[in-house]
Amino acid sequence: MYTAPITRKQKAAIILLIDQSGSMQEIINFQRSRMSKAEAASYFANLLIEELINRSRRNDGVYDYFDIMVLGYHGEVVESLISDKIEFQPISRLYFKVVESKIHYFERKIPNTDNYVSAAVSYKCWVTSKAEDSTPMFTALMQCEKAAKRWSSRPEHRNSFPLLVINITDGEASDSDNMMLLNISERIKSISTADGNTLFFNIHLATSEDSEQIVK
Repeated sequence: MYTAPITRKQKAAIILLIDQSGSMQEIINFQRSRMSKAEAASYFANLLIEELINRSRRNDGVYDYFDIMVLGYHGEVVESLISDKIEFQPISRLYFKVVESKIHYFERKIPNTDNYVSAAVSYKCWVTSKAEDSTPMFTALMQCEKAAKRWSSRPEHRNSFPLLVINITDGEASDSDNMMLLNISERIKSISTADGNTLFFNIHLATSEDSEQIVK
């Protein structure tokens, strides 16, 4: 299990879910700089897309080793953040998509010391931050389940590395209880290819009393 190579004929797929509810306006410390949870989530999404593009680069271009879907959810809305429709995008399509660039300033620890230095990184912004309304997490997970089933059931993906699902959130769902969330999460994890079941991760953003970030 989980040994299938990733090639153009045998792609891998990632579904990224981003909580865009009003509470994501809260400020956290991220890489020793202050930003909203929404900004941290979008920054993570953009770095992930950039990493997938870099892993797909070859001398003659960007190969489609990955399909990616990014869904944002808030209020009564679940929408794609990288395309007009809720559908997977081949990674090369994002590479050629014209988007603005931003600069992220942070403090980086000097190895083997307790000192930090100021640093900056320029990154492309395929996903922008948003924070409003309630948290329809269950509805987003239902959309995720449908997309995961469609992708995994296609004959060309039968022997692919299993889907990877990442949900970034800071709180409880507004459209379900914990048992409903647990049940649909288990259903998503049961979707499989010949190489194994879907891998599902939650990144929980929270603020402690001293405003330090908590991710689990």
